[in-house]
Amino acid sequence: MTLKNCPRCGTHFECENDSPKPCQCDDVPLSKKQLDYIRGNFENCLCLDCLHQIGKST
Repeated sequence: MTLKNCPRCGTHFECENDSPKPCQCDDVPLSKKQLDYIRGNFENCLCLDCLHQIGKST
């Protein structure tokens, strides 16, 4: 687990990308377009709330 700041909203969150258990963001359905948007605009992980917000957008 790593403590991170979301580059989109500034919220502190626990990232488990480096742990043996699945990352919480694996459960957020995102389209290729949404993933490309995230990769193109942010250099670090986003918090779960921001991922859900992006996942609801078109």
